[in-house]
Amino acid sequence: MELDYALLAEKAARLSDNRLVVFGGDVDSIESPLCPAIFQCSLAARLLLKPDEPLEGHAFSIEITSVAGERKQISEPQKLNTTRNEKYPNLAAGAALIIGMTIVFGKPGIHYLHLMVDGREVKSWPLAVNIPDEPTIPPLQEEKK
Repeated sequence: MELDYALLAEKAARLSDNRLVVFGGDVDSIESPLCPAIFQCSLAARLLLKPDEPLEGHAFSIEITSVAGERKQISEPQKLNTTRNEKYPNLAAGAALIIGMTIVFGKPGIHYLHLMVDGREVKSWPLAVNIPDEPTIPPLQEEKK
C-alpha cells in the first residue's frame, strides 16, 4: 500500500457521500499554557491498494518521537479494511482513515508523529508544542491624593 495523502487537523469526518470534511487542517503546532499539554486531533489519510496487492494483511499504527528523541507506539496496529476498485479494476482502490487521537506531550518543543502502514513509515511530520511566555502584569501604581 502507498500513501495518497495524510493531514493532521483539529477535526475530520466523512460525509454520507464519503467526501472528507476537515476543520482546522494543516496543524503543525499547538499552544498550551503548561505541560503536560493535551492535544485532541484527527489524522485523515488515504492509502492506495494497487490492483495486484493482496486484500488481506494490511494494518496501520501511529508512533511519536518526543523532544528527547524517544520513539514509542501510541496506537496498536489496527487492521485496514480494503476492497478492490470494482468500477475500474485496473486502478488502485482507496482505503480512507480518520483517526481521532488524544496525545499528551510532556515537554514543549518539536515532536514528530509517524504514520506506519504494514510496519513501515509512510508519513512523518513535526508538531511543535509551544508554551507562551508568562504574561507580564504591570506594576500597580499608587493613586495620587
